[in-house]
Amino acid sequence: MERFQIRLYSTEVRGGIEDLEKSLTDVWDKLDILKEQADVLMAYWEGPASRLWNRELAEQLNRIGECLKGLGKLTDTVNVIAGMLAETEKKNEGMVDQMY
Repeated sequence: MERFQIRLYSTEVRGGIEDLEKSLTDVWDKLDILKEQADVLMAYWEGPASRLWNRELAEQLNRIGECLKGLGKLTDTVNVIAGMLAETEKKNEGMVDQMY
């Protein structure tokens, strides 16, 4: 009789997702700090160059925020798929157990 091998990947996927979520949280925190520091700088730096710089910084920070939101949605989707993978692995284990 043939031997079956089952490789469980969902645990690794979920661990990777948890690491990614922690990293995203860290980036969000750093982005908030950067925004606060920019606000402090605006209080001391005035003039046309300051307004131009602040406008460009705000645009870049908004782009970063949008990218982070997209990564968050992608992470949520991968997490759902990892749950489905875990269920599939569990069913496969059950079927293999029934075979023996």
